[in-house]
Amino acid sequence: LRFVRGLLRHGAIGRVLTVTATSRWGMPQAWWDAKGAGRKAWGWWTDARQVPGGAWIDHAIYAIPLTRYLLDDRPVRVSATMANVKYPRSRLPVEDYGIATYTYAKGARVTMEYDWIGQLGGWHMIAGERGSLRWGLDVPGDVVEMRDRKGVRRLKIPKWKEVHVLDHLLDALDHRRETVHPVAHAVENLRVALRAYAAAKAGRTLSV
Repeated sequence: LRFVRGLLRHGAIGRVLTVTATSRWGMPQAWWDAKGAGRKAWGWWTDARQVPGGAWIDHAIYAIPLTRYLLDDRPVRVSATMANVKYPRSRLPVEDYGIATYTYAKGARVTMEYDWIGQLGGWHMIAGERGSLRWGLDVPGDVVEMRDRKGVRRLKIPKWKEVHVLDHLLDALDHRRETVHPVAHAVENLRVALRAYAAAKAGRTLSV
């Protein structure tokens, strides 16, 4: 992601117009019975008494901070649809499919489409005024595909020196400073996600 953010910041594809983030996976599995089948093996994530939503928020809770990081921008409006496409509400009390489109302050439209029925994997696409970026699914994991006036190129992602999350946490505690993503960010991400559910229920675009 640092590599993609760098490309965007240096204007590799011009002003960002749209972002599409898609994940198509199977049903979540209970940690104690990942090989099981049927409702009993789905785990607590499908229990509406314990979670605010289903397939959509399962993935969007990660995509929302990711997109904010890539674009260095914040969402201001959202419209959404949540649905039970494969499993009826009588069997699955949360959605197995959801799609939401956020409008960001600088004008980019970001669409997040997620389900628990596709079994395909995930991918991202960013379209700009002068080209596009794509990664995931049929693009090798160590490259980002860029299309521009020079054609299609696969850019090798540099190998960064990784910092383990525990090392980062201990460093923050030792120096009495916030982590890169403090708890306040997590609370804000949840608020942004829940506005998509509110928009779907209202049947109209809402402010974020």
